[in-house]
Amino acid sequence: MLCVKNGMIHDGIHPEAFRGDILVEDGKIKAIGENLEAGEETEIVDAQGAVRVSGIRGGSWTYWA
Repeated sequence: MLCVKNGMIHDGIHPEAFRGDILVEDGKIKAIGENLEAGEETEIVDAQGAVRVSGIRGGSWTYWA
């Protein structure tokens, strides 16, 4: 499992970007939210300062500011 923490997320649902976490399991997004709990074996990626946009025809991109 992978948890991308503290990134600015543009999810296409909320009108404004928000700071949060993305939990990924088996290559699929399992959860998006603030302060998600991750298990001890979860790889943590700190996305502080990054902008994350996903879900555009199954693709995604990341912009590192």
